[in-house]
Amino acid sequence: MIFVSSSCVKNSTIEESVSELSSFGFKNIELSGGTQYRDHKQLIKNLILLKKEGDLNYIIHNYFPPPKKAFVLNLASNDSEVSKLTIEHILNCIDYSNQLESSKLGFHAGFFFNLDLKEIGKKITATTYSNFEKAKDVFIERYLRIKEVAKKKGVNLYLENNVYSDTNSSRYGLPAPAMLLSKEDYHSLRNEIEFNLLLDLAHLNVSSKTLNLDFKNQSLSLIKETDYIHLSNNNGLEDQNKAFTDSNSSILEPLRTIILKDKTITLEIYEDLHAIKKSFEIVDSIS
Repeated sequence: MIFVSSSCVKNSTIEESVSELSSFGFKNIELSGGTQYRDHKQLIKNLILLKKEGDLNYIIHNYFPPPKKAFVLNLASNDSEVSKLTIEHILNCIDYSNQLESSKLGFHAGFFFNLDLKEIGKKITATTYSNFEKAKDVFIERYLRIKEVAKKKGVNLYLENNVYSDTNSSRYGLPAPAMLLSKEDYHSLRNEIEFNLLLDLAHLNVSSKTLNLDFKNQSLSLIKETDYIHLSNNNGLEDQNKAFTDSNSSILEPLRTIILKDKTITLEIYEDLHAIKKSFEIVDSIS
């Protein structure tokens, strides 16, 4: 099943984004960030109504619904306020997933600095934590507590692989100040905890180039480990959220090894609706 992220279109409210995607023919919508704060109780009621009217399917991802106080979601944060807000946000998302009849909830794996909101998706200047292992342990402890809550409510949590660009690598080097960048990171973390992987192939394409890893080898290995994938195109240097103009992109190559109907795939493409539709058709035709 192929979803389209609500962040693909730019509106002030999530309801407007859902309505725009629905009116263009997209029925599977991943609810993500990028819109203004709205009262959550009313927001969920409105989304349930849109779901019924348009016969829609939802998945919740990362920074949805937009919180009243803006912050950068990071379950590994050493900032007490960010940690509190992150945990509260994910717990709320579990409740909202239940109400919106979504069994999957994905959010990014931890990173080891306190990121400024203005630097999301750009060159990062934040100072890294002094102890990466301690931060990872904190992430694991928090994740396991949240996972227990999700399990009781029938929601499956997914950790999304982070992206490490050449620009940020030139500042921070190795070890990278972020979790889950490669298949090696995946297996290392899986040796410590059981978790589901949300595989962002666009992120993996950039991280593989930065870390001098073979994307084909990485992607073919990791795609076997998951039933939930994020897709967009890029140049391998940065996460660009570009559309696919044909089926020859190396990012799409691992999809040829799987049966797409067995996977949940979300397009995260920040271009016009026609480009998104074309990408949808290309992905749908692959397998």
